Amino acid sequence: MDNPVPMLLNLAAVAAIAIGAVLLIWRTSGRQTAQRATIELGYPPDRFPAHDIVGQDALQALATTQARLLTVYHSLSPSSDSAQRLNTFLHELRGIMDVAYQVAVITRAYGSSAQLTRLVSEVQQIEAQFSQQVVHRLLAYEADTQEELLNHRLTTLRALVRDITPGTEIAVPLLNS
Repeated sequence: MDNPVPMLLNLAAVAAIAIGAVLLIWRTSGRQTAQRATIELGYPPDRFPAHDIVGQDALQALATTQARLLTVYHSLSPSSDSAQRLNTFLHELRGIMDVAYQVAVITRAYGSSAQLTRLVSEVQQIEAQFSQQVVHRLLAYEADTQEELLNHRLTTLRALVRDITPGTEIAVPLLNS
């Protein structure tokens, strides 16, 4: 009989790698769920005490954009590609909002900053592009689903007609053809 020790060691190594992979996947999926819940909305007073700064048009526009995108985000399936991209964008937007607040506090004495106005404009353009992409993807998915459903129904009707009238072939092309 061959020495079973190397085989057992190999088996243990494979088991350890498999367990490690499962734990990594489980831990990563838990982070995505936690990230979904930890996006801070707007400028809460306990973290952003300068109320006069928070009321500036630029910061209000960023907060409004964030609120709209969070609404879209919560309506998407958490595992969808769009939700994952939007999650990343929302975390980056939160960072931008934090920095914009700090810039506004520092430049308070000089009035509104042209850089903040430009930043808001760029964020709103990105929001519009992302929204168009999400709508396009959802409509394309819905159209594909409806076409598949229609093709299935046509196939069912053809099968019923063949059952009723044996020997007669129905020549109706599929929608994809």
